[in-house]
Amino acid sequence: MSLDSKKFRRILAFIIDAAIVMAVCFVMYKITGKPDFYAVRQQMDLSYESEEAARMAYYYFNISWLIVIGIVFVYEMITQMIFDASLGKKLMGLKIVPLNEKGRIPFKLVLIIRTLIKCISLYFLSGVPYALLGLRVLTNSEAQSGFDLICKTKTVEL
Repeated sequence: MSLDSKKFRRILAFIIDAAIVMAVCFVMYKITGKPDFYAVRQQMDLSYESEEAARMAYYYFNISWLIVIGIVFVYEMITQMIFDASLGKKLMGLKIVPLNEKGRIPFKLVLIIRTLIKCISLYFLSGVPYALLGLRVLTNSEAQSGFDLICKTKTVEL
């Protein structure tokens, strides 16, 4: 399987977006103390000692993970409403477009639905569905992700 330019740029765009989200999470942690994955780690170390510590580890993880997913949602909404692409896609010369220009749903609403599907798939099973839907980029000639297929969109070169 060869990795063509579009697929390579989509992967780079994902890496750029992930780095931006991680940077925002880091800044938010420095300002607010959340998301606190350090507390998750501390509770996980204690979870072998008591059931209560295990429950607390689960609680801290869920709170921290939901904050990260919220940051992903806000980041994607802001960038997609402005650019019809994330910053990573924009920097890689890509943007999201509808498959059918005469869709019944306004395209901005499609982008919101697409982002919601991404965030929901990130939450369930610790992101396994997200990874599977995202890796679909590598398996088809159009470099469409599973999110693109579900929402009838595609990512095109500018």
